[in-house]
Amino acid sequence: MSLLDKLKPDITLKKTAAVLASAAIAYSIYSKCSRKPLEIHHSKQTSDSESHKIYCLTSEESAQRSSNLSDIRYTLILNLQKGKEFLGHCKITFLVADPSFTVWLDFNADEILFLKINNSPAIPHWERSKLYLDNIKADQNSIDILYKRKYANDGKGLHSFVDPIDNEQYIFSHFEAFYANRMFPCFDQPDLKANFKISVFAPSDWKVISNEPLISITQANNQMIFQLGETSSYTLRNFEETSIISSYLVAVCAGPYYEIRYDSNEINIPLGFYCRESLKESLNPELYLNWTISSFKFYQEYFSMNYPFKKYDQVFVPEFNAGAMENVGCVTYREDYLFRDPPSAVEKCRVANVFLHEMAHMWFGNLVTMVWWDDLWLNESFATFMSHLNYSKTLSSEYPDLWLVFLKRKRAGYVLDQISTSHPISTILQDTSQTSTNFDAISYIKGAAVLKQLRFIVGHDLFKKGIQRYLLIYKHGNAVCKSFIDAIEEEILTANVEFDIQGWADSWIKTAGINTLEAVYEVENGVISSFKIKQSADPKFPELRRHKILIGFFDENMNAINNVEAQVLPQEFTELDWLVNTPAPDCVILNIGDYDYCKIRIDERSLDIIKSKLHFTKENLTRQLIWSAFQDMVRDCLLPAPLFLQIVLSNFEYEAEEGIGAFILELANSSINLRISKQIKRNEYLHQLFEAILKKVQADPNLKEYQKHLFYYLREDSDILRAVKWLEDSSEINFSLTQVNRWSILKAFSKIDIAAKELVAKEVLRDQSSKGKLAALHCSTAYPDATLKQTVWDSIINGEKDQLSKQERRAFMSGFINKKQQGILKPYAQMYFDFVPEIIAKKNAEFAIDFCTNMFPTFDKPRDLIPKIKALLEVVPKEYPQIKRFLNEKADILEQNIKAKELAKTYLHSLA
Repeated sequence: MSLLDKLKPDITLKKTAAVLASAAIAYSIYSKCSRKPLEIHHSKQTSDSESHKIYCLTSEESAQRSSNLSDIRYTLILNLQKGKEFLGHCKITFLVADPSFTVWLDFNADEILFLKINNSPAIPHWERSKLYLDNIKADQNSIDILYKRKYANDGKGLHSFVDPIDNEQYIFSHFEAFYANRMFPCFDQPDLKANFKISVFAPSDWKVISNEPLISITQANNQMIFQLGETSSYTLRNFEETSIISSYLVAVCAGPYYEIRYDSNEINIPLGFYCRESLKESLNPELYLNWTISSFKFYQEYFSMNYPFKKYDQVFVPEFNAGAMENVGCVTYREDYLFRDPPSAVEKCRVANVFLHEMAHMWFGNLVTMVWWDDLWLNESFATFMSHLNYSKTLSSEYPDLWLVFLKRKRAGYVLDQISTSHPISTILQDTSQTSTNFDAISYIKGAAVLKQLRFIVGHDLFKKGIQRYLLIYKHGNAVCKSFIDAIEEEILTANVEFDIQGWADSWIKTAGINTLEAVYEVENGVISSFKIKQSADPKFPELRRHKILIGFFDENMNAINNVEAQVLPQEFTELDWLVNTPAPDCVILNIGDYDYCKIRIDERSLDIIKSKLHFTKENLTRQLIWSAFQDMVRDCLLPAPLFLQIVLSNFEYEAEEGIGAFILELANSSINLRISKQIKRNEYLHQLFEAILKKVQADPNLKEYQKHLFYYLREDSDILRAVKWLEDSSEINFSLTQVNRWSILKAFSKIDIAAKELVAKEVLRDQSSKGKLAALHCSTAYPDATLKQTVWDSIINGEKDQLSKQERRAFMSGFINKKQQGILKPYAQMYFDFVPEIIAKKNAEFAIDFCTNMFPTFDKPRDLIPKIKALLEVVPKEYPQIKRFLNEKADILEQNIKAKELAKTYLHSLA
């Protein structure tokens, strides 16, 4: 008997006497089905009464179930009604190796209307979203379930949204990592791949998109539909059966989507693009088609394998929580990736990269899938790196500085990798509740950066062959970290290359933390007398690693002299003796080309030159590397934030590359907000940079990135009041305000003056879109009025806003907290910590997470917040890892910022 059987709960069967109004209706699921109509039994089972609790699957349960089940096939028929709920009928067949083991389905629904196990009616044994299956036999088994569920409004499961523009309803699914069970009963884990045959009843005027091509459409009638309302306007859509895929990759989208198709094209992959009807003017199918075709060509050649599925549809969906989701053949994107306003080249690059990322997943993640969520990086790190590599080879004419975007994204990895919640790229996850915490910059961009380093070490060709080997061996199956490393090792051995990739993987993939590299050298009579690379690590993550880097030598005017390649050993100092007696440069920069994942220190001699001549550096990526190094020095209290901001102000006007300029502004914003203690000084820096950006956009109205940042820096009161006038006349700024710009001004104005209410009301009439609705919700809680704040707080605590969707709730909560309102918000600093345990106990998990993250009292003093956070952490249940991680990260960052603020204060006093 397994541990799971020993721990199986004593389930009390709850029988209900409710009689279904439609009990007399015969259900013949669809006309060409040969089986008999289902008989509806007069019983129903209601799911978890304690719905606020989190149900998750453990890795132990997953492994036990995976070893016992095989040959799984689902036949799923959905009845997608307009309104708030849907029905489903699911037939599942599977083989069982040992029937003495407990078998269960993951299933989160409202009611089970009918259940058959191996053709015998059964009473559901249903607890905490586990549907236990009795009378299971060795070999072949079948399950028949008819059920009902409400559509989701949190973006997890089968989500429903009503467009405020035309009142049309749109539905889409999102299942990663453990939400397929919110649409249909399933073995919801990545290594129990299965075939899915999907059919959907839906209104005739709706489009229905799923993983596979549509093969037939049949008019609905009472003999073939779940009885619920009028049937004449419904049709049944039948889709081809899928190849074996994981449950989290199943997809269904339905609604009056606007559709553009390119079924005949040069790559012979049927392609479709979809969005809401009210957003069709923002759909740019020709642009997306170019991205899709050129990128598929690259992947098919690079992987030496054709696209492994039958079609590729891309659907822009509303209220999407993630950026995109790589469902097999039916990728979903957030609507922010539609260009409602003319995009900058950088923005187009960012969005194209998302498209390429999802395409890479068709191989990395969909064709070959991780066994368990421990190895999420096998999906995300690869898709992230391959999308950048693809862009650099196929779309560089659109934006040649793609690797600037990559380096910018690495900053998030650097931040996360230096706090206590960091984790190895391939880490241990006990259950699915922990999985959501690992969709982070470690699994995505750090992993991608480490793959970039590996490719630099072993060579481009060998890396490519290793990937091809990996995909060929594990296609339509599952893999673990070692699977990929072994595939690369086989190519290394074949090529007779001396490289211990297993040791490399243990060091890079299995340990957390980031190393710092610094050039330590001496110069005598114009030549180098000694040159070492010093490697260090945070004591929390002490691993020293092998690195391969390029070292850049520059003259006194930051002209590049040459680059030299260096192997850095996994020790404190690596001697580069071959540089001794060579001409000494005036400036040394490590990690030229950004091939390594590391922080770099700039030596004092080089720093003196860079402070005044950074903008002379011709190579864009090198210039951005230096700015990134500055930010690391500020974070590590080696460079006072005010001095860094002086360097920004003296160099920003000379920056010719808009993408780097935007990067500089983001770094400056972080220093101002987190590392300058006095509000008056923060306002001074904000105003200076606001003026610097304004000067740029006045000179060139095509600088779209700077236009966005102009409004990010709209936080000093006089600047806000100045911008309010632009709502009527924007001639001062030399460009027309977009709707996003207008809401940015109104959000800023709402924080400082209740008179903004009137302008917000007028803007709502002007913009009745879903974006406008969210912006207005944000403003409604932002006004500086104590009575209003109390009303808002009470509405959140007392449940008056529970009906809001997740996106609406976030918008509503996010307006409440503002550092400018410290006076009227002061009581809520303690109230937050008092109420979090109650919120966790009484509200659902999604609400609790949103409350904890959006209502955190950032306006309170850091020294007061840290002990409160640590006390709260003691009472947050372990079942809420997202909340625990958020609070731990807050405490770590606040402690870092206290030190940086002290350094800034000392520096400013020294200037007085």
